Amino acid sequence: MNKYLLPRFIALLVCCFLSDAQAALLTTEMPNGLATYTTALDSMFDAKIMINSVPDLGSIDFTLTYDNSKLNALSIDSGFIFGADNTATPPGMPVWTGGTIHFAEAIDATSPLTAGINVTAPTLVATIHFKAMGIAAGVNNVINPTGLILSDFDGNSVGGSFQQAFVTVTQPPAASVPVPATIWLFGLGLAGLGFFGKRRKTS
Repeated sequence: MNKYLLPRFIALLVCCFLSDAQAALLTTEMPNGLATYTTALDSMFDAKIMINSVPDLGSIDFTLTYDNSKLNALSIDSGFIFGADNTATPPGMPVWTGGTIHFAEAIDATSPLTAGINVTAPTLVATIHFKAMGIAAGVNNVINPTGLILSDFDGNSVGGSFQQAFVTVTQPPAASVPVPATIWLFGLGLAGLGFFGKRRKTS
């Protein structure tokens, strides 16, 4: 066996491991900072699309799916990850239709930037404003990023993965009905009658 084969094989494994460890990660962060969230029916909440661990990022493109019988996407705000003055948005972006949102941005060709951005910590890509529309258990109510396409400043493809978010929608607690003031007055009147009736008997 070639004595150089084993060291090369080990080096290859290490490179593969480091490559996977540095792969870009797209996550959906809920208002509690986690990927699982519980909210009440008819309530509003924001889902933040975050990206991490990608050097020389030049463009981002993804599709987000969700159950539109349980959640309604009201609007979406860009995080302008490349800077508002450096961002090119394809015509019509973002687009959402019945449970699907497509979002894409890139560094504008006229931008003075000479390299992509280095993302070394969770960074905001977009904020989606949702309304809870139907009762649902989190395991069956998923906000799911799919079709992630990333590229570097030169347009070369960048590997990446994504994580889902799970939203539980519950029935809001029943509102307590205040006791009318007249009921309290009526109760005090009855108590007064009882007290005076007892005094009359003892006398």
